[in-house]
Amino acid sequence: MSIFRCLLNIAVNRKINILTHEFSPKKGGAGIYVEEIAKGAVESGFDVTVWAPESSRIVEGGIPHELEYLPLKGSHDWTCRLKLLNTIRMNRNCFEGSILHFAEAGVISGMMYYKGLRKLNYERLILTFHGSEILRYSKLPHRKALLNKLIEKADQVTVLSSYVGELLVKHFKKAEPKLLLTPGAPRELGNTDSPDMLLDKAEGDIVLLTVARVHPRKGQLDVIRAIGGMSSDVKSRLIYWVVGQKVNDEYAQDLLSTAGKLEVRTKFFTDVDDCDLQYYYQTADVFIMTSVPYERSIEGFGLTYMEASSFGLPVIAHDIGGVSSAVIKNETGLLISPKDIDALQRAIERLCRDELLRKEFGKKGKLYAAQFKWSDSAQATYSSFE
Repeated sequence: MSIFRCLLNIAVNRKINILTHEFSPKKGGAGIYVEEIAKGAVESGFDVTVWAPESSRIVEGGIPHELEYLPLKGSHDWTCRLKLLNTIRMNRNCFEGSILHFAEAGVISGMMYYKGLRKLNYERLILTFHGSEILRYSKLPHRKALLNKLIEKADQVTVLSSYVGELLVKHFKKAEPKLLLTPGAPRELGNTDSPDMLLDKAEGDIVLLTVARVHPRKGQLDVIRAIGGMSSDVKSRLIYWVVGQKVNDEYAQDLLSTAGKLEVRTKFFTDVDDCDLQYYYQTADVFIMTSVPYERSIEGFGLTYMEASSFGLPVIAHDIGGVSSAVIKNETGLLISPKDIDALQRAIERLCRDELLRKEFGKKGKLYAAQFKWSDSAQATYSSFE
């Protein structure tokens, strides 16, 4: 960014700088949050610049806000932290007079070490927590102390679910008076320029759909095991679609081999663009994502649950973390205890056999999801400073 443009930003009202390690084309829930909160802020009249890894250059033409680049590979290691801190130092004039938003764990883990934060002369500082990072930071005294200092400097701390808010206050009490709940919302998916995709689904088949990265925390293996142990009359009708990036090769191979041994019809779609994702939701009959705690990693909210509901899909999920904020038990879906394969089998069979219940959950889910909009979350996040 040129020095002239940086200085010009100082005079612009409602200027926001959002910093993130996660952004398209490689992103999880935190990356979706950044993209959507930035779009929502633009819709609300804010002037937004997102600072994201250089890999995001390929999406620059399709976004409504400015995009600046951080020389990062997207990890949370020391190499990325040092490059982040140096980039901030070299571009400090760009942040003067703006709302500065550290929107996910990678940036927060680096900026905890930045001693010149006050010299950026920002107007307000916002931190957003998604869940898992709270557990990681709270276990190491040195990092916990650094994060406490960063929270002290923040003007506002946002979370997407009450569960994450309670977890944050439990481990970092100083966040409590600054805490603001800003729920997530469904994305607007679709590609009106392309013809409808034809997805293979035979008459009488019931498609169970998971949209998540292929990783142990997302629980795809539990779904396959549950289907594998079901009665043949139901099992024969089921097809399990797994849509998401393969980020754990060993786990992906385990899914393939288990599906083969248990004769579960499973299809993997590892390279689906966001604009085509709508067709999978539209074709599926049930959304299922049985997330589990994994190495201090938790489901803080689960944006895809609400996304599935917005397409009228009934949901099956594990009742952990902040999932109950996205799935209303026995209204928009079924919530069950983690690792209870028998209960998971019963939930799948119940929805497979009861088409009316699927429609009822789907209808209520669509109404529930429609209450939430990213522009509202952006207004709540940024307008309190006006």
